[in-house]
Amino acid sequence: MKSLVIIAAILGALALTSVSGKSFNDRIECLQLQRAQARIYEAKIKALIEKLLEQLKTGMPEQNIPPMDPFVMDNMNIVVDQQVAKIDATVTGEVTGITNLEITKLTLSLAGFRFTYGFKFPAISANVQYSVNGEIAEFVPIYGSGDLTATIHDLSIEGIGKIGSQGSGEEQKIFLENFEAKLAMGGLDFHATGLLGDEGISALLSKLIAESVPDFINEFEHDISALIKTQVHSLAEKALEGKTMQDILGMIMGKREIIVCGD
Repeated sequence: MKSLVIIAAILGALALTSVSGKSFNDRIECLQLQRAQARIYEAKIKALIEKLLEQLKTGMPEQNIPPMDPFVMDNMNIVVDQQVAKIDATVTGEVTGITNLEITKLTLSLAGFRFTYGFKFPAISANVQYSVNGEIAEFVPIYGSGDLTATIHDLSIEGIGKIGSQGSGEEQKIFLENFEAKLAMGGLDFHATGLLGDEGISALLSKLIAESVPDFINEFEHDISALIKTQVHSLAEKALEGKTMQDILGMIMGKREIIVCGD
């Protein structure tokens, strides 16, 4: 009896395949075309990012964006108000390496509009004069003024995301449904004069900061990633407002229909 059931199941499967084989093959072909289209979008997005980085080096006056490499600061006020640090600082000088971004990973799935990404800054260097007042971890005071040089090595961020949508046609609304980020730092060179008003202490703290900050970043990666996630969601909400998926992909590739494969 069991053998008869197995034979009947096999015959049924073969019959189903013979009836729906064309639709099955059509779906496979559609998925292959969809993946090929996604690869085209990936290449175009990479090219757009690289073009943007080149433009950022010299600035984009029409967007009120100054030259970013080097990024020159003149008495710039920097305020950090987080649980891990509360700092009020003023800096004058320049930062280099901001536009030397490497795209380590970028994949797009048009089925579900999911994406993965990975970016790395090989080296970001700062040479500034500073004054600072605040505290770290709610109990370690930090203050002083002087010269500061620093280089962040292999700062990377990677993760996944998903674009969600509601409605269709002109009524469609898209939003960043999911976004995850993981931040890591390879190393830090750091030297500052004038910390806590004492050069001996400043030299000791400089060494301590250089050795501990990468570990600190990795240890509090979850909290830092949560902060990045919040900021990205806020920016995405503004950027995607009133736009459809076709609008976004049209900005990348021009007017082109997305290949959609049925169930």
